[in-house]
Amino acid sequence: MENRQFTFASQKNRWGFTVLSTILCILLGPFASALVLIPRMMTMLPLLLIILLGYVGIVSAVACTAILTAYASLLFGMWGAVGAFIFLLPPLITAAVSSEKNMSFWKASAINGLVMLLCEYIVLAIISMVAGQDAISATMQLFVDFFNENKQLTNVLVDGLMQSGLLTSSGSISSITQISDADRISILQGLIQSADQLLRLEVPMQIATGAVSVGLLGQFMIRKSMLKRGEKVDCPAFRTWCIPNGFGRVMAVTVLALYLISMVGSKNSAMFYVVSGVFEQFLALQGVAAMCYMLHRNGKTRGWQIVSFVIGYFFLNMAAVIIGIVDQAFDFTHRREEIAKIQEQQKRDVYNPRAGQDR
Repeated sequence: MENRQFTFASQKNRWGFTVLSTILCILLGPFASALVLIPRMMTMLPLLLIILLGYVGIVSAVACTAILTAYASLLFGMWGAVGAFIFLLPPLITAAVSSEKNMSFWKASAINGLVMLLCEYIVLAIISMVAGQDAISATMQLFVDFFNENKQLTNVLVDGLMQSGLLTSSGSISSITQISDADRISILQGLIQSADQLLRLEVPMQIATGAVSVGLLGQFMIRKSMLKRGEKVDCPAFRTWCIPNGFGRVMAVTVLALYLISMVGSKNSAMFYVVSGVFEQFLALQGVAAMCYMLHRNGKTRGWQIVSFVIGYFFLNMAAVIIGIVDQAFDFTHRREEIAKIQEQQKRDVYNPRAGQDR
């Protein structure tokens, strides 16, 4: 019997979920840009499209991509549509093709993450070209225009920040009603300057960590969907994910070196912030994987593992990082022993032509 090459274009679409996902995308599409402001959510849209492709079908993924691109066109014109198209489509195609060809999981994850990284920087370049200045400055100019056009709402915002202690003014002024227009402008300028400095650190880190998310989680989700359809594909169980010992030592030395360099001058702090953010992402995934391994070993269902992932990765990220560091340093779950046994068995199967015949 001739082997059939799996393609996502030929898989059956789940039409009920296709209609539901399309309707939700139409309703929630205008609010999709808010995901950019949430940590580790910048690349949630490409990841969601990858999940739709794997679990619902190609019609759902294509329809939602078209809807999001149309919204970008309505809000930002032709260049908005181009940016959305570049941001959404290449990672989706890369994830599908690498999975269809059954490329090694870790190699495919690296390629998919690199494609996502390039797409993000291309979109930033488009924003800079259209705005005539760098993307961060363009974003800050939007805030300045908003503050100038909505003075009453701005007063409420600044007054709330002052009352909560997040903004301070000279003297004993504690309310926006007690300050002059000059002081008000000075406070807003300080707020814009602080936001500008924060974004110049935060955006590169979000880009890098988003690429890691799309690369690893995107490949994992799309391959899990293939496994559910009975396809044979390289997809290591999430509970077995861990950083190799050698790479773990390289991470520790790199972070320490960048931290010492950042103390020499503030210009070097951006590199430390980005690299440490990426390593933090790896350790958080390892920490969540260790928790899932413990749940699996104690006979808990997959639902418990999914809940642990959502809580650990999105809400208790720092706790997951700490668990990941402890697991990397001491291997308290003994997962590496299981991984070593699996790899040894796989090597035996390669050299044994009768291996797997009775399974």
